[in-house]
Amino acid sequence: MPPRLCHLSFFIYRPSATATSSPGGLDTKIKGKSKQFFGAAVEQNSLSVSQIDAIVKAEFGVLTLENSMKWESTQGTKDFFTMTNADYLHSQLPSWVSNVANAATLTSVIQNYITTRYKSKIFHWYVCNEVFEDDGIFRNSVFYRLLGEQFIDIAFKAAAAADPSAKLYLNDYNLDHSSAKLISRGFPIHGIGTQTGLDVAITELDIRMTLPSDSTKVTKQSADYTSVTKACLANTKCVGITVWGVDGGHSWVPNTFSGQGDALLWNSRYQKKDAYTAVSNVLN
Repeated sequence: MPPRLCHLSFFIYRPSATATSSPGGLDTKIKGKSKQFFGAAVEQNSLSVSQIDAIVKAEFGVLTLENSMKWESTQGTKDFFTMTNADYLHSQLPSWVSNVANAATLTSVIQNYITTRYKSKIFHWYVCNEVFEDDGIFRNSVFYRLLGEQFIDIAFKAAAAADPSAKLYLNDYNLDHSSAKLISRGFPIHGIGTQTGLDVAITELDIRMTLPSDSTKVTKQSADYTSVTKACLANTKCVGITVWGVDGGHSWVPNTFSGQGDALLWNSRYQKKDAYTAVSNVLN
């Protein structure tokens, strides 16, 4: 049975509550440890590759669209939604949204964007993505400039109204600086990062190395994947893990970090790496 679909950045979507990986797949194994999912980020062009399609069906229980569910992709032009790639399964904001000049208009834009298209099909909904800087202060986005911290309240309340059954997440990193204040605000958030008392999801996992690879780097990468997996299993609030890609040949890393790559569980020839074995062994 094909895995449930998820659109990370804004949705994790599952059309079938019974979808799962094969008996030996990572998703099946992590569910045996009382977690909800082991997923991967993909795009439409990746799923057209037969080897990746086979890996996805065998190993993962939820899928995340890397970019096709981001605002730039779904509503690049005001009043016109394009959901073709999304239905197939801070840095990508359409320019017209960035150019909104007043708070009332921006509030309406946010509420209009959060629609009911996937109502009752959303597993976890990542309502806001990377709203904080590395030091924990809010990013200088159009949302913060016009609405202040209130923009998070507006987005989460709209999402809760659009699909009351969905679990609502804020997707970010370095959250220890900022997470406590979010809970005290009283808006309907179910999951976030660390030390909040809420659910935790490891959402964009890859562990890159400086190329070329060698035995020392492979051992270190495997140990790091082991540590992350064990951390999720040890935390009762951790619901699952999503790796940010399937194979090294379709990873975002080499194009973003010069001289680095080989960050995922399969290599560019679609072969399982030592890192895969390390994760699988932890889940056995």
